[in-house]
Amino acid sequence: MQKQKFLGLTTRFYAGLALIGVGLNRLLTGEFLSVPIELNWQSAGQAVSATGLLIALLWLLVSLNLPFMDRIHKKLEGIQKLIVSLSFPEIVYLSLCAGISEELFFRGVLQPSWGIVIVSFIFGALHAVTFSYFLLATTIGFFLGWLLQYSGNLMVPMAVHVLYDVFALTLLARLYRNPRF
Repeated sequence: MQKQKFLGLTTRFYAGLALIGVGLNRLLTGEFLSVPIELNWQSAGQAVSATGLLIALLWLLVSLNLPFMDRIHKKLEGIQKLIVSLSFPEIVYLSLCAGISEELFFRGVLQPSWGIVIVSFIFGALHAVTFSYFLLATTIGFFLGWLLQYSGNLMVPMAVHVLYDVFALTLLARLYRNPRF
């Protein structure tokens, strides 16, 4: 797929997901969003700390070169060229789109009604490239859900999701450019 077409489809998908989430929440609760989104120093500190934990976990998994990581990379072979072609601003843009809209939908709309466990499994299932990745994504979804419950602020899991995606996509592009990294 051409990069510009991919970026356009991604933009429309995530804009649609956010609009569906806000619209669904409005229909179900009468509010556009049931949880607050507040930018403050406390939420920034929580987001940076939590992102550090996820980055450390990802770095450990990549460094250990476990067999299930190879299976994930094999599933992603079809989009390697696309990932490598992304500039850093495009990576940041995609990460912002995914992090904001997915957290708005999963944690901001679904989690208050369906609970952290069910929403984490749905999040994992929709990210499942392999069974191992399903387990990783479910665990990350649970962690993001816990962050919302702990902080009471949707900005925290949104920021963590964005920062993690920036790191993960940058790392993935670098690994594909230089497999011995």
